[in-house]
Amino acid sequence: MSQERPPLPLPFEEIIDLLLDAVVIVDAEGRYVYVSAAYERIFGYAPDEVIGKQMIHLVHPDDREKTLAAVGEIMAGKDKTTLENRYIRKDGEVVHIMWSARWVPEHGVRVAVARDISARVRAEATQAVVYAISEAAHNAHSLEALYRTIHHALGGLLPAGNCSLALLDPADDTLQFAYHVDERGGAPAPRPVAGSGYAGEVVRSGRSLVLGPSRLAAPEAANDDEIRGARYWLGVPLKGARGGVIGALAVKSYSEEARFNARDVLLLNYVSTQVANAIERRRRRPPPRRRSGAGAG
Repeated sequence: MSQERPPLPLPFEEIIDLLLDAVVIVDAEGRYVYVSAAYERIFGYAPDEVIGKQMIHLVHPDDREKTLAAVGEIMAGKDKTTLENRYIRKDGEVVHIMWSARWVPEHGVRVAVARDISARVRAEATQAVVYAISEAAHNAHSLEALYRTIHHALGGLLPAGNCSLALLDPADDTLQFAYHVDERGGAPAPRPVAGSGYAGEVVRSGRSLVLGPSRLAAPEAANDDEIRGARYWLGVPLKGARGGVIGALAVKSYSEEARFNARDVLLLNYVSTQVANAIERRRRRPPPRRRSGAGAG
């Protein structure tokens, strides 16, 4: 005979609310019908702010298609235990979530548990970026190839669709935009560091600078072709091996979905050291020797 379960020491809902992971129940149409207390810690929204709302609206836009595909599989009877996607928190920050979920047909709901794995994902992404930059410093056939690799690697760490490397030319104290990808325009012209806008401010001060809509709406921002029209901008100094600033690494965003926060500043500062070292190492390498043509003596 099976033994009776012992009585719970706490009410069941109180036990659920003590969990560090969030318990979520969603109806067949994708609307929240229940979230536990941990939901607010992970996603930033209090339960009464999401009950009755569509779950998919909080999923990162780039992950909605795969999330809906997974939902279809779950509702077809396939349990999911390692589904990963990204959500936009109430404060605009992106969080990485691992879900375990199943469909309960007799009640017409999906029951899921959400775990915040953002710290693990960031650590893995940072390691991958540092490795990619180090490899490129040794193997890239040109500085331009190195810059492209740096840009591509940064995309795994933070919103970096728009990225620029402004390097200091000590000969005439100007900033040269050695690499610049911008969905709305080409690279700015070389300019004196003393009058080179926000990138110049980062180089002159040797400190990071993160800007949001209020600062970027100022008249001086509207006149700077480096950041004109951007909603968010983050720049960090590139400090060489001897401690001097050799330039600035910057990323920017034109949308509310891609913001920069204090954690992004720390990450980009950490990566910037690897970037500066890679650029200096690649600059010191002699250019590849050309092979002699046929018959050359």
